[in-house]
Formats: sequence, C-alpha cells, structure tokens
Amino acid sequence: MAAIKFPINSIDSTGRLLVSQGSQVFHHKNLHGDRSPDDWSERTSGAGETISLNTDTSSVELTIGTGATEFALRQSREYIRYIPGDTQSVSMTTTFSETKANNVQEAGYGDDEDGVFFISDENGLAVVLRTSTSGSVVETVVRQADWNIDKLDGTGGSRVQVNANRNHLLNFDFLWLGAGPVRFGMVLEDKLIWCHTIQSDNDLQVPFMKTPSLPIRYKIYNTGVTASSSMLIETCSSVDSDGQSIPGGYGHSISNGIVLRSSTVRIPILAIRLKNIFKSLDNRRTMMFSGASGYVTGNAGYLEIMRVHNPSAITATWSDVSLDDSGMEFSTDITAVTGTSQQLMTPLYVPTGSGNKGNKNDSQENVINRHNFIFQNFESDNSDMFVCYMTPFSGTCNASSAMNVIEFE
Repeated sequence: MAAIKFPINSIDSTGRLLVSQGSQVFHHKNLHGDRSPDDWSERTSGAGETISLNTDTSSVELTIGTGATEFALRQSREYIRYIPGDTQSVSMTTTFSETKANNVQEAGYGDDEDGVFFISDENGLAVVLRTSTSGSVVETVVRQADWNIDKLDGTGGSRVQVNANRNHLLNFDFLWLGAGPVRFGMVLEDKLIWCHTIQSDNDLQVPFMKTPSLPIRYKIYNTGVTASSSMLIETCSSVDSDGQSIPGGYGHSISNGIVLRSSTVRIPILAIRLKNIFKSLDNRRTMMFSGASGYVTGNAGYLEIMRVHNPSAITATWSDVSLDDSGMEFSTDITAVTGTSQQLMTPLYVPTGSGNKGNKNDSQENVINRHNFIFQNFESDNSDMFVCYMTPFSGTCNASSAMNVIEFE
C-alpha cells in the first residue's frame, strides 16, 4: 500500500496530521493608547532610543539612534507555558526596517539564552536557534540562501519572493520533548509558507533548548556605529498549543492561620509573590489566583484581593510556600506595599464572627482573565503580587484570610 503524503501545512513539526483546533495560551494586540505595561517588559540603552505606541497603526515602534551600543527591547513578562506532547505554534507580526551595517533586528520566541527568531541585519534575513544547553549561549544562524524548504527568493516551491522590509506575519512551531524539529515560516500571498527546518532528533546529544517555556520578544540593537537611526515595529502576537490539553499546575494555599490582624484602617494582611531565584535560576514560573476566603471578629470587615503590578515600598518578611517544590513565597505580617497599578480580584464582605469566600473572577469559563496571573519582571527581581487588604466597616476589625493559587512551570 502506498503511503499517503499530506501537504506540509496539514501536519505539525513532527509529521502528525493536524485535525484539532489549537488552544490559545497567549495573545496580544496594541490598542487603547498604552503599551500594556502589566504584560510587557521594556528596556533601552542609548541617547537616541524610544519605545512608543503609534495609535494610527496600533503598533509599538522600537527606535534606536546611531550609537555603537544602543538597543531597545520589548519582551512579554510571561514565559508562556509549554504543554509536553503538544506542538507550540507562535505567530507574530513585525516590520523590519531597511538593513544597514552594524544594526540587528530580531523578532521571535525566546530570551537572551534560548529561543527561535527571525533576524534582519546587513547580510539580509536569517533564522536563528539560540540555546544555552552547553552552559553558554550558542546560536545557529541560517541565512536565507541556505533555507532548506523554501528560500523565499522566487525559486522555491511557492515561487514567492519575500520583501524583507515590509510588514510580515512570522511563524514558528516546535515539539519540545528534548528532541524534535523546529520550523520557521511566514504568511505570504494568503498562505503559510514554511521556509526552514532545524532538526535535532538523531543528531544532538542534548535537548535543542534548555526550556520551551519562553517569552515573545522584539529587539533592535547596534553592534557598531550606524549611518542613521533604525526602527523595529511590533504589532500583534499569539501562541497556540496545538491540541486540547489542559495545562497541569501545582495547587497551594496560604493563610494567616489563627492569627488575626487588627486595624481601624485599611491595611494589607496577607501577600504572595514569586521568588526572584528558584533552584539557582531566574524564576520564570507563573502563578494563577484561584480563590480566597476570610474570617473576622470584632466589627465587620471588607477584604479585597488585589493584584499589584510592579510593587515597591514593601514592608514584610517572607516565608517559602514550600521549600523544595515551589517558586513562591508569602507574608503574613505585611504592613505596606504600593504598585504602579492594582486590580481588584475578589471582594469579600465578612460579617463579624463569620467567614466568606470568593473565587477567581472569570466572567465566563471560556474567557481567560489575565489579571488572574502574575509573573516576574525582566530581571527576575520584582514579582507582581497578590495582596489581601482588610478595611473595617467601623471601629476595629480583626481578620484572618486565605488565598488559593496554582503554580505553573
């Protein structure tokens, strides 16, 4: 019996026929006049750099000057969860500016140590696999002329010639079980065209990347003095897990226990955050709020579970949620915290001598409330927090609270 060969766009990176709709695990678009600081980290260096939102095009423009060390970087705070056995599919829109000497522009899924990218530099387009599995960062750079599926120069099977300095929808997919291929492609002339595959199975002795859970990333930088300023444009991105798998996490509960916090004014009484370092590495785990409860004596109290972004002025001591298997820590004696933004997750109205509980505030089961999640920042030194505040209705309120969270690798 002759083998049936399916078109390349009908199979995933491992040759499995695509028969189900993927589950979206991340998405972003630039609307409504801000750059979503709760969801993105931005870093710059140099005299001529700017990161700004162009509201006419709903795009973020990363611009740098001519200095030899200038850069601008925009990276999702979330290290997007990978579900073992599912193909991770990444789509992202970018516009590379005109190429010039000493300027590099990259867009992809990764960070400084691991990831998959398209780059544009003075030598044209290339795809990159970045890995730190050797203990040092190593990059496999494959130039357009060496792409092994379609060079996108008009001579490949698609007969399409890519114009590098136009708006492009970039695509990547891979299966990470330590081994497996990585595919790079673009949507051109109404179809997804895969242009290159990097194989690792039956070749490498180690995984092709240290981790498959990585951020969306846009970066433009100079390697020397350039003739003029340069710009990289970020518009939209999404990550899908090609299957209907449900991500597994680790549930934890924290509380004040039987110790009551007393006050006549609004105060924080319980907090949880991600550690800066977990098992000697930057902590790239994700925490999801899943519920809360409270108990008061004395006068009735109002408890608020708040998500605090970019916290500062923290007065608290911290304890490990679990020393061996959790990247989280909590405080039962917190007395102060501020943040650049705070979102109310769950309000609890608690009569004296009574308890009350609240659950995560998804309005529908099929809608993901991104405020339910917290992440570390770019440097992994200032995690977002979930904080329980207590306010008495009158006089003195004595309160204890508890929070339930789920931790994802």
